[in-house]
Amino acid sequence: MTSPLRRALTRKPTLRKFGRHAAELIWWTKKLELGKKLRELNTPAITRAETPHLAPPTDDYCLVVPLDYSIGNWDAVPSIAVICHMYYVELAEEIKRYLTKIPFPFDLFITTDSQEKQLAIESHFNDWNKGAIEIRIAPNRGRDIAPKLIACRDVYDRYEFILHIHTKKSPHYELLRGWRSYLFETLLGSKKIVESIFEAFRSDSKLGMVAPQHFEPVRHSIGWGWNFKNAERFARRLDIKISLNGRLDFPSGSMFWARSAALKPLLDCNLCLDEFPSEADQEDGTLGHIIERLYFFVSERAGYRWIKIAQPSLMGRTEGMKNVQNQKELLNFIKDTQYGLLKSRKSQVLKLPFITSRNSSLDRKRDLELLAYERSSYKFIDFPQFQRQLKLHMEKKDSLIDFDDDFYLNVNLDVAATVANGVFSCGFIHYCLRGQDEGRIWSDNQLKRRFSISPNFPEGFTAPVYIRPLPQSNIDLSHLPRSQGTFLLIFFSHLQDDLFFAGYTAFFQDFKPLFGKFSKVVLSVESDRFDPRLAKRYSDQIEVVQAKELERLKYQPDLIIAFNSQLFIKALQICNNPNRTVYYCQDFESGFFPYGAEYVEAERAIASSHNIIVSTELLKSFFISRQLLDKQRVFTTSPKIEPLDVRAEKTKRLFFYFRPESFHRRNLPQTIMEAVENFCRKHIGYEIFLVGSVDTRYSYKINGTPVYVINKLPRKDYIQLISSCDLVVSMIYSAHPGVIAFQSAASGIPTITNVFENRDASLLKQISENILPYDPIREDLLEIIEVALTMPKGKKSFNDRLYSGHNTQSLSDFIDIVLSSESAVTNGSGKINQNWVESNLTQRKFVKQR
Repeated sequence: MTSPLRRALTRKPTLRKFGRHAAELIWWTKKLELGKKLRELNTPAITRAETPHLAPPTDDYCLVVPLDYSIGNWDAVPSIAVICHMYYVELAEEIKRYLTKIPFPFDLFITTDSQEKQLAIESHFNDWNKGAIEIRIAPNRGRDIAPKLIACRDVYDRYEFILHIHTKKSPHYELLRGWRSYLFETLLGSKKIVESIFEAFRSDSKLGMVAPQHFEPVRHSIGWGWNFKNAERFARRLDIKISLNGRLDFPSGSMFWARSAALKPLLDCNLCLDEFPSEADQEDGTLGHIIERLYFFVSERAGYRWIKIAQPSLMGRTEGMKNVQNQKELLNFIKDTQYGLLKSRKSQVLKLPFITSRNSSLDRKRDLELLAYERSSYKFIDFPQFQRQLKLHMEKKDSLIDFDDDFYLNVNLDVAATVANGVFSCGFIHYCLRGQDEGRIWSDNQLKRRFSISPNFPEGFTAPVYIRPLPQSNIDLSHLPRSQGTFLLIFFSHLQDDLFFAGYTAFFQDFKPLFGKFSKVVLSVESDRFDPRLAKRYSDQIEVVQAKELERLKYQPDLIIAFNSQLFIKALQICNNPNRTVYYCQDFESGFFPYGAEYVEAERAIASSHNIIVSTELLKSFFISRQLLDKQRVFTTSPKIEPLDVRAEKTKRLFFYFRPESFHRRNLPQTIMEAVENFCRKHIGYEIFLVGSVDTRYSYKINGTPVYVINKLPRKDYIQLISSCDLVVSMIYSAHPGVIAFQSAASGIPTITNVFENRDASLLKQISENILPYDPIREDLLEIIEVALTMPKGKKSFNDRLYSGHNTQSLSDFIDIVLSSESAVTNGSGKINQNWVESNLTQRKFVKQR
């Protein structure tokens, strides 16, 4: 009946386009948004985000059932459980009638959401004699998905095969009222159909799922809908990578036969009831809708295949339906005909050989075009039509393919070289096969059509270096179970000797007495290069891992400590547990960046933290003055300033805290070098020590004055050097006041350090008589150096209360308070754990033995 229409759509691309828009109108009607969408059509532009993702499969196949050949008996009866969610009790007799078509013994597990319904179901199944039956009450959350996967989690371990069914209704859409009957007829329409399904399972031990082909009225709306972003995040929990440009297929309606083992990745991901929203007649966008779309991905992730089945009498279209005549043909269909969702299209391209003969080159060209078609957004047309449109595109003629090849090749010169060498026929083919996975910049032709301007991607000063969002982590630990002991996870950027700054030392000294509180301590390092021995100095129980290895963790941490603002944001993304995450903050890190997204993110880290450790009272006061601290738990580490023994006699040695690296601009290295050079040209007989670089070291002379640039000295040598100097100059143009300047001043050495918003000249002089405040904006550093050299040395002076403040609690007490906080009613993870579900799930067993 539909073949004339299909032929017309194939031959007429304009009709194809009309059909695609008709599909969108049907979707909007289903969503009760037709009026809104029609109004939006009159606006100047409609973005892709305003419409759902639709990608109906165009080249899929399904197996015709029942099979046409005689099926032998099973040597051993298969172990089967039927899991049925029965929300609509009035459909109990219909379900019961279909279940009698299963020709094998099986046990039946029914879930519903109230005791009243449970009693009604019991009355319908009073005479049941097909096997054991158990009726469980589960909360009305997650439609049929949550009850099957959470309330019946224990069932899967006891049975090899599972049937998922439910009392499906679609009251929101009239055209879908036959959907349930279609699914039941396809899965349970006759004993021969069920025998055919199990013949497929028996023929291929790696067949994991068997599901109905899509019901014709919903086939046009197969796609991610508005679910992709959340689906991508959830898929990462299952170690599954999905793409908007990749294939998508799933058991629409969430009914299917499966091996329990094929669902293992989903069953082992610790699903929790509170991840499913309360029931509010949602038609899309929930975790249930996401899981439905991931079932086939899950089967592949577990190492199993999947197929779809259909009865020709129930289908309006018969393309792609395969009849098999024997078990060998059946096995060939399962293994060879069905595509995989997790297969990398890119890897398939790389396996294609480079061939010189004309016919082979044409074959390779067609193979590449087919792969590009499968990964493109033009699957609303068939492949031959795609080839014709691609030819027009390459000839720079009007084409449905909206892609600016010239722009793509100008931006990506390496791709231009592969096109010139004949590896790819055009930039569009490269983008489909590789560029979209690599995140390449591309453009369509809409700028030309709407504004008569050509796209451009400049280099040099005007280059768009901030065209990407700030990076986000792909790792998700929030779904993991809690460990039996207490688990501490620490985030560092670096752990190597040349970058082991005083801040790292301070952290380990602060936490060394506390590591014993935890049964497991993991230190995650962002850099690929790190030295675990640096952490082992402070505790043998610290396990150091590279950040990418976090996805291998089996338990979620009880406490998370992040060493800077970017790591704090990352920790929140990975662990999703702000009540148990601590920002170990040593400076106002926004000052490391010009005004922009990084600046804002660093401020947001402070403002959004629930727990924060700051290095000094001065830094804490600065945050308060900027209204960044309000209700957070705050602990001040209050570093202990230990004065050195300093002799009064002068040595004509000058010590400058010198950090010339690009990431140490706040230490004003250029300002220091200007003063040093001017001093050496004016004065003779001194020695200049520039100490503090990461890996820079050399010595030279300025006007006969020896200058030593030194990176790190052993502590004994460092103390001996600095305590012998007549002057210390230490700058830090940020809210963190630093330590070196205050230690030298406390020891009795005349010390120059800069003023800042949270410490004016008056405050610095109150902290120590030996401090000479320097205003970098209004004063000349050389003049202040000359004044400092006239001052005596050796007289200790330091007001610890003004610098460090005073804590009323210990760091240990602070950490105990954080550990005692909960992020949900449950296990502190924000998720209801499985034990809680099992202990609180009201269930009543109604059992009859076979």
